Amino acid sequence: MINSYLNHQLFLFTLLIPMVIFSSCEDKLVEDSQANKEFKSFTRMHAIDTDVILWPQETYTEENQVPVLQLNFQTTKIYPCINFGIALTQEVDENTLIIRFDSIIRHQICLTAIGPASGGIPIAENIQQLVLVNGDEIDRYDLFISSEKVSLTPSDTSFTQIEANTWFRYPENSFAFICGTNTDNIQHCSDFYSILIDSLDVKPFNFQGKGVIPYPVSSSGHWNDNSTQFFTYADIEEFKKAGALLEAYTQDNIIPNSGVTLQLLNWKNQHYLSWMMQ
Repeated sequence: MINSYLNHQLFLFTLLIPMVIFSSCEDKLVEDSQANKEFKSFTRMHAIDTDVILWPQETYTEENQVPVLQLNFQTTKIYPCINFGIALTQEVDENTLIIRFDSIIRHQICLTAIGPASGGIPIAENIQQLVLVNGDEIDRYDLFISSEKVSLTPSDTSFTQIEANTWFRYPENSFAFICGTNTDNIQHCSDFYSILIDSLDVKPFNFQGKGVIPYPVSSSGHWNDNSTQFFTYADIEEFKKAGALLEAYTQDNIIPNSGVTLQLLNWKNQHYLSWMMQ
């Protein structure tokens, strides 16, 4: 009698499990449908026939300007001309940025190298949600923007992708020391680093946590590519002094064409280059 009762209860429980799972999936579909419904007016019959990679980045409209936050797009499809673009339509609804991919821009003049099509738009600091529309497909991301970093969290995606979740921004009043050498003159990187520390009112720092760093993380193309060193300064005059120190060091210590490059690059895209000082 007891076994019969237990078997009956177990039978009812096994029936209930798929019902709960189905109900949960059905609720999610309803939620997704309702969330996308308000953006259906942005859908179109035409679309671009490619997936898209997106990432935020601080860029410059003019040299020596404060960097401006921009959202970049790049197709996964490779085209015969590297200068093909993406035509975009955008609209802001409170804290939501809605972007529609309209077409691939094929310029009359073709830069004869294959590559993806690309595009970009400025993005306001108050945006909290990103909606991307391609034909009748709608992708959504949650967006977090602070003075230190930008984070993208996929909410519902089909044709877009990100290669990282967090991108650091340029810290105000910061600069990078980028150094590369040959194998027989590696001392130049540490020597000039010591000069910067001993001669200037600057503070070394590192980007904390995981994320894409806006500065080059090392030099490139040398036998010895050093990791970039980061500093902050209280006054722009300290960065100008750093440039003067680099020029003096270059003229006194670096042999032309010896495979050594030293570079200072700050958050406003101002730079001093050793190879321009020889």
